[in-house]
Amino acid sequence: MAPSLLTADDTSKLITVSRRTLDRLVNEGRFPQPITLPCGRGTRGRRLAWRREDVETWIAQLPTANVGGGDRG
Repeated sequence: MAPSLLTADDTSKLITVSRRTLDRLVNEGRFPQPITLPCGRGTRGRRLAWRREDVETWIAQLPTANVGGGDRG
């Protein structure tokens, strides 16, 4: 089965950041590198996409926030 791919817009929405922040995270090496896809026949452009599995792994490895201020014991 082929991996599920996310566009840049889908990826930025999934991790709740702007496209500009997504680009910065990638450039700084703090987010998985995208893969390059051809745009189609007769075009010179390229599209970037992320493997959903890579993005979900990155999300799972984020530190969790201690909401509520800590121990209430």
